[in-house]
Amino acid sequence: MAYILKIWELGYVTNDLNEVKRIQNEKSAGKESMKDLNQMSQCQTLWARNKYLVLSHSSNIYLEIRQYLKSESVEVAHVQALIEQAVSLPENRGQVCNAFQHIWGYFKKKASPAEKDNFMLLLLRYQSSQAEQKDLVTAVKDLLLKYPNPYLQKSTLLFGDEE
Repeated sequence: MAYILKIWELGYVTNDLNEVKRIQNEKSAGKESMKDLNQMSQCQTLWARNKYLVLSHSSNIYLEIRQYLKSESVEVAHVQALIEQAVSLPENRGQVCNAFQHIWGYFKKKASPAEKDNFMLLLLRYQSSQAEQKDLVTAVKDLLLKYPNPYLQKSTLLFGDEE
């Protein structure tokens, strides 16, 4: 009788103990599935905000995170640890240029030829240590004022942890 009451709480009525256990297992599996979906969603949000930051430090860690997120089960803590590992690496001008070239892709069909020339010149200046990373960030922020992009406007490379 106790298992009939338990199953009644789940919205079922049965006298079969095996059926009760099966339904409880399905409910438990559903909770795990929801937990996995929530972790995946949180990981994807975290990755979307930090992917260019990671790319600006390490293309290898960038690829590692991309591959990890293809797994069926992911954890936010693992993605966060990989992001922190990338950020702890020293500045590498080649990696930074690569990240900003990817970011430029969002503007290449919208920006004027002069804007393209200015950005590419700035990239060359940065590469040869005649400009700083903050100059690239400022240039992209200026482009975002003219050509808004919600995805880039959430990027921690450009805006830090602002939200």
